[in-house]
Amino acid sequence: VTGANRGLGREFVSQYSNDGWQVIATYRRRENFESLQKIGEHVFPVELDVTKSVQIDRLAKALNNHKIDLLINNAGINRKERSIFDIEEKVWLEIMHTNALSPVKLTKSFLGSLILSESPKVVSITSDLGSIQNSGSGGPWVYKSSKAALNMAFKSISGELAAKQISCALIHPGWVRTD
Repeated sequence: VTGANRGLGREFVSQYSNDGWQVIATYRRRENFESLQKIGEHVFPVELDVTKSVQIDRLAKALNNHKIDLLINNAGINRKERSIFDIEEKVWLEIMHTNALSPVKLTKSFLGSLILSESPKVVSITSDLGSIQNSGSGGPWVYKSSKAALNMAFKSISGELAAKQISCALIHPGWVRTD
């Protein structure tokens, strides 16, 4: 589970751990290690910034001979903007990298571990704000475009993953008030 230190990610970790799954829970900031470790004995916190390819590759290499039954691409960010013209390119790229590119990189990097599972699954957390058809409501433009990109990428990837017997899903959990 990426982005496991709060909100939906933390709840996924808690529920899967309570069901007896061994859960690798990734977090970006070191101070989150202990709180994740306290969730349960089946939780293995790992520091990972999903925008850092070197860190993803290092973790994938460490897990190379271990099967992954379920990869949950949950890490995501949003920034408030008043207008599309207020957004700096650096911020737009950071959000696109985190919300759209990183889930693709993670899925590709963990493919070797996923195919070791009898029933591998990849789930990416999206939002209905990524729907082009429903985009007439105004901002947050950058977040919306990142989720639209995620949706398109995983719609395309799902065919390739199906050929490898890997189920792929995009899930919109609804609006969740996280900390």
